[in-house]
Amino acid sequence: MTFPLALAAVTLVVWAGIALTVIYSELKVLRLEEVAPPRADDPPPPRLSVIVAARNEERSVEEALRSLLALRYPDFEVLFVNDRSEDRTGEIAVRLAGDDDRLSVIEVKELPAGWFGKNHAAQRGADAAVGSFCSSPMATSASHRKLWRSVCGISCASASTISARAPESWSAAACFGLP
Repeated sequence: MTFPLALAAVTLVVWAGIALTVIYSELKVLRLEEVAPPRADDPPPPRLSVIVAARNEERSVEEALRSLLALRYPDFEVLFVNDRSEDRTGEIAVRLAGDDDRLSVIEVKELPAGWFGKNHAAQRGADAAVGSFCSSPMATSASHRKLWRSVCGISCASASTISARAPESWSAAACFGLP
């Protein structure tokens, strides 16, 4: 057997192994649409803290916050971190917070040395969060209303890592268990 032929055979075996691993993983991943809806005798779901860090988003912040506040999840808070906005972003969030006690506004006036804006704002929100789970969706996107019940339901039912592929209509979001 020549070296190029042996190299090709090894490459084929490696790629076949990768393909089989991907196929196996796809079959074993729990998908959000497979999660059963909650039953009346289920324990209450964990509290969810949704952290929205935004800067100069006055054109979209009201729709995004109203969408989050319309979530059909029984126990959540929305922590809006106004990251040094120079427009009416903070004013809009404060007005909405006056109408809904689930929304809190955290003002960031200046950025500490060594921090990047979005990271600092997210950290300020996480520091104030009281939920068992913390989420940080994109500030300007509207969230799908069934997402958090499903994600938290999977997490409570399983000790394994959550790996979910959401439909494209859902906003980009991550859910992390807080200590």
